[in-house]
Amino acid sequence: MDKRKLFSEIDADINFEINRPIDFFYVPLFFLISVWVSIKKLIRPKIEINFYFFDGISSLCKLVKDNATNWRALDFTYNHHSSEKKIDNRVYDFYWRNLRSSRGLRNRLKIVKFLINKNIEEIAKRKKNIKIVSIASGSAQGVIECASMAREKEINVIILLIDLDQTALDHAKKLAKINQLEGQIEFFCEKASVVSRVCNEFKPDIIEMVGFLEYRPKEKAIKLVKSIYDGINVGGTFITSQVCDGIDRLFMDGVLNWPMIYRDPEDSLAILLAAGFNQDNCSFFWEPLKIHYIMDCKKL
Repeated sequence: MDKRKLFSEIDADINFEINRPIDFFYVPLFFLISVWVSIKKLIRPKIEINFYFFDGISSLCKLVKDNATNWRALDFTYNHHSSEKKIDNRVYDFYWRNLRSSRGLRNRLKIVKFLINKNIEEIAKRKKNIKIVSIASGSAQGVIECASMAREKEINVIILLIDLDQTALDHAKKLAKINQLEGQIEFFCEKASVVSRVCNEFKPDIIEMVGFLEYRPKEKAIKLVKSIYDGINVGGTFITSQVCDGIDRLFMDGVLNWPMIYRDPEDSLAILLAAGFNQDNCSFFWEPLKIHYIMDCKKL
């Protein structure tokens, strides 16, 4: 496979977070911390504090660690900006906010929003009402913000959110109210496996599922993506993401307690093809740090 043909460039001026000279200091430091924590866990598997100068003295860092894999950690990563010059904020800024993985997550959100907006505008040329399903939606910040922007362009977007965590959906309801979208969003506190039934009734034009394939083994991922392919309207789009293996994984696994399934682009493409998508209709986009890649897959 020629990766140059698989990946596309983002044709937009997006304010990404990129590699910085200070990363030459951060990367080896975080690597050494990760090794130290791994050794601690070998000696004593169950420890309350992974690294004293991370989750030991910072309640903010502990908040991220304790909520790893769920919507709260992502919401905090996207939206928290330390302003007070207290030790807690300074530790948080030094570790989590500056960590390449944290910056990569914010870059991922920016690309996802760009792709959702682009697809909304394209579909709006042929349809009056555009339907979006978000699977494992979390608080659905990106989808809700895109729907709000679409409303300003007089484009009507109807959203259906699926997540097993009711607290995530409750937070999404708050975001919907802030963005004046209460009447345009439905909420389903269900597993992702309900997508077939939901799509059969809702008939979505866009399905967004970001940050969830990282937790599905290959066979389950294929089954889920096939349900998505079957459920999406012809001419519709599936937007998803995947984390790629790298040195950042050590900190995520060991210090953050945030295990994921890491896949190369070829592995993700194999899942998409097995589910029914055509490679010619799938575009891959790296975020600048090349920790995450985002996939835009058309059903034509």
